[in-house]
Amino acid sequence: IRDITDVNKDSLIARDIISIARRLGLKTVAEGVEHPVQRDYLLEYNCDMMQGYLFSKPVHMEEALALLKNHNNA
Repeated sequence: IRDITDVNKDSLIARDIISIARRLGLKTVAEGVEHPVQRDYLLEYNCDMMQGYLFSKPVHMEEALALLKNHNNA
């Protein structure tokens, strides 16, 4: 994901993997999303889910559950 916003083989591979997964009815998860431009690129190509420091630092299970609960109630 690091160089996904540059026009290079990484961005083309990510875009094509997302496209193939969608055609097969599969969900996609991008790991290591750290910057808004990476998130925006993935959203543009319809990535289903993302994780990384942009959203949260690693946390213990209890804190993760609390974050999810707060997110779902918002």
